[in-house]
Amino acid sequence: PSSILFKKIILLFLIHGVTILAAVQIAPISDHISIKISDFSAPITDQTLTQLSPFNHTPAIIVDLRNNMGGGLYNALTFSALFVTKNELITIRSNTDQTVITRPENHPYFKTKKLIILTNDQTASAAEAAAYALSNHPNAIIIGTNTMGKSEITSKTKSPKYTHFYLPNHHIIPDVFFRFSAKDDDQMVYLSAIKKSDQFLKERDSIKAAELTTGNGSVILSSD
Repeated sequence: PSSILFKKIILLFLIHGVTILAAVQIAPISDHISIKISDFSAPITDQTLTQLSPFNHTPAIIVDLRNNMGGGLYNALTFSALFVTKNELITIRSNTDQTVITRPENHPYFKTKKLIILTNDQTASAAEAAAYALSNHPNAIIIGTNTMGKSEITSKTKSPKYTHFYLPNHHIIPDVFFRFSAKDDDQMVYLSAIKKSDQFLKERDSIKAAELTTGNGSVILSSD
């Protein structure tokens, strides 16, 4: 049996006669906490905060958005706002105008010194919005591959005035490019991500930016 104790929150919501299942897995890993989110089909903010309460002031959190194809934009952004204090979260726009979505007033905040965000080419839609908003954390590190680049919001709303959110590069470009092996379980992936984030921060602090960065501002690390 795995040494990691997973706390799985199963949320069932009845929306227009359709039951939507959203799952969040929270687990301690080394001195970090991992949060794996399969989708943003249902609100998860309050339940996530409740499950994190025993781990107050953890040094770092891993948010696993791999294979997360999105869901509700509001659900994604209110989750992300748990970990960032910057007021402006993301810009959304229609064919005629645009607006900035800001952090909800009096929104809860979970303090962490470092935020590791995992992405792959199956991270899409609202999950990309979550990754973008989470990157506002001062010590956020995105590890993985470019996201799908699907900027259209597919979740239905009562007033779907805004149909696109704005990503500067049309998708999320990670700080550390790395393709995790499909053979690795989550524990191996998270331990590898911790190692690579530590390496990234060490190199960032010790080497001049001009020697570190490629044209898009990303760092290429070896696979070992």
